[in-house]
Amino acid sequence: MVTLFGTMTGGEVVQFFDWPFSDSLPWTAPLVQPDMNEHQKGAQPSNSRFCEDTSIYVLEEKTEIMTAKVCLVTGSGRRIGASIIQKFASEGYAVLIHVSRSVEAGELLKSELIDQGHKADLVRADLSDENETAKLIQTITQHPFVADREGLDVLVHNASVYTQTPIEELSLETMRFLNRLHVEAPLQLSQGLVELLAAVNGSIVGMTDTSAGKAWEQLSHYTSSKAGLRQLMFNLAGEYAPRVRVNCVAPGAILSADWEHEHFNKIVQSIPLRRSGDPGDVAGAVFFFATSPYLTGQELFVDGGWALNSS
Repeated sequence: MVTLFGTMTGGEVVQFFDWPFSDSLPWTAPLVQPDMNEHQKGAQPSNSRFCEDTSIYVLEEKTEIMTAKVCLVTGSGRRIGASIIQKFASEGYAVLIHVSRSVEAGELLKSELIDQGHKADLVRADLSDENETAKLIQTITQHPFVADREGLDVLVHNASVYTQTPIEELSLETMRFLNRLHVEAPLQLSQGLVELLAAVNGSIVGMTDTSAGKAWEQLSHYTSSKAGLRQLMFNLAGEYAPRVRVNCVAPGAILSADWEHEHFNKIVQSIPLRRSGDPGDVAGAVFFFATSPYLTGQELFVDGGWALNSS
């Protein structure tokens, strides 16, 4: 970008306009007053602001470099996580696809996005392991996308495991694993990346669920750990304000797990909108929170009205 100035009658220097910089800029066309013959010069009004030898010249040159915003989504090789990645990539974000075991799916997603002209990369870590999570934080901190941006715009805590276990068979080991994945790892990542988020007024979105206040059969380990994530996000919204915003998105009946097809179909019949949701519905809600600068400490149900009728 170049800033163009000219001399006024009496020697005053004024700024005319900024002009996009280009090596092939046609300087003479916009920069120089057209030649006037003596008759035309004499016809100029006496109160003209410009003297006859008005000149326009370049005083300074400014280079503007635009860097892409950056979004990290945990557990985003497939399903809802992949849809969130695709949404942010389509909006011009550089996206970091995190996977633990879904490496092949993550690589495929990365390749597809790059082929479409988007900026995407894959990072791998087992979030159930504290040391691997710490290494992931270091990887993100040093990643070229983040370095170029000098910050991280969006962190989405999406990694999750959803299985049924009868309460009689529920072990402390399983509870510790779910609490590690749904509560401890999001806390560790949030603490480790908060300064990068704050540097660009970024936001965190936790993927919760619609089970709050309800008793879901054989899902005590899952719903209680998601309740922990929900409360953690609310607390971080207060702790990190005003530098970083924190919200939750609670998907309803979006994608059926392999073990619940029959139950899933029954749920859909009780939903006021009479259909299951699409992963894109959830991705849109996450993007809404990420781009709404006056929203923090909120939870949005994306459930087609299921919460109105469910128990």
